[in-house]
Order: sequence, then structure tokens, then C-alpha cells
Amino acid sequence: VTSTSVMSAYARAEEWQRALAVLREIQVSGPAPDVVTYSTAMSAVERRSWSACMRLLGELRARGLAADVVVFNSAISACARGRRWALAAGLLGEMRADGVRPTTVTYCAAITACEKGQRW
Repeated sequence: VTSTSVMSAYARAEEWQRALAVLREIQVSGPAPDVVTYSTAMSAVERRSWSACMRLLGELRARGLAADVVVFNSAISACARGRRWALAAGLLGEMRADGVRPTTVTYCAAITACEKGQRW
């Protein structure tokens, strides 16, 4: 069983703190986390903590990893849940600037962020 699989199981069980603990263990013990590892962790926290999701995005970038559509979708969804419409809009712009193609999920999350932020 891979660490990412364990994190994914914790995410499905809404045990986001345990998923983060697995990520921290990976960061200490190796192998180095990759985009899939971070996207799994972000999926685990996006429903509970927009700020934790954004910290993970920052860590991913600090490691020199390129965010993919799954990472951006998790971050934008977390912003929507946290009523951070401006941050979600900024991420959508970053996504395009990075050459990552938005999906229907991306646009729905961005629209939801604007709705929750009452920015129609």
C-alpha cells in the first residue's frame, strides 16, 4: 500500500488531519512528495480548511512542482467553501498563465466561489 493510497483513504473518510500527518511523514522519510501526493492531500483538506489547502499549494510550488488541473481544482474549490472569491479568481488566472486548461469542474468551483462571496 502506498502512502498516497493511505492519504486517499483518509480523504474519503474525511480524516483530513490524518491525511496531512501521512504527508508530513512522507516529507521526512521519503520518497519526496510529487504532484499526485500533494493533490491527494489537497483533496483531503479542501472541504475543511481553505487555508491548509493554500499552504499545500505553496509547498508544492516551493518544491518546484507544477500544479496540474487537479491541484488547481482543489484549491479553487477550497476557496469557494471558504468564501474567498478573489483568491479563487486569482487562481483561475494563474491556472491559465501556467498553461493549465480549466475544466467544467474548475469553472463550477470558481462560479461557486463568486456566488458564496456574493460577487455576481
